[in-house]
Amino acid sequence: MPRNGNGSGDDLRVFDTAIGKLGALVCYEHVNPLFRYAVQAQGEEIHVANWPGGLPWTDPISDAATRQYAFEAQCFVLSVTSCLTQEFIDALGENAQRILKPGGGASSIIAPGGKVLARAGEGETMLYAQLDPRAILEWKQIVDSMGHYARPDIVRLHLTPGRPVPLVVEEPC
Repeated sequence: MPRNGNGSGDDLRVFDTAIGKLGALVCYEHVNPLFRYAVQAQGEEIHVANWPGGLPWTDPISDAATRQYAFEAQCFVLSVTSCLTQEFIDALGENAQRILKPGGGASSIIAPGGKVLARAGEGETMLYAQLDPRAILEWKQIVDSMGHYARPDIVRLHLTPGRPVPLVVEEPC
């Protein structure tokens, strides 16, 4: 029977940097809408989406999820995937050899709204793009997921940043 992962929400936070508010999720954390919302609601302006490499059949869905994230959050997304060599796959053993394929590196830079600014092919490469913060404001005028579309009067997310405790007592609003 599958078990739920345990841990804390310390990594679901956004960092103020010289280039903007930076957040990140790893791999298929991107399919969990609560994880996405937790990071986006903190005013994320640049999101780093880290995806696995060596699974070429997932590249199209990772691309779609990355572009949707940029639209949903009205932020820039720097999507990165690892690159796997045959030598590395061989070192992982027989099970990995049946699942993984050499390659990866299907990275991209996406603008708010989902427009691709830069895209890598296969293999290691460096991507560059000019990120204009005005694009965030332009998209937030159309749809602001954490602003006028958030509706905290009816739906809210409770994030526990530290270790979970067995009892939480909440006072009525």
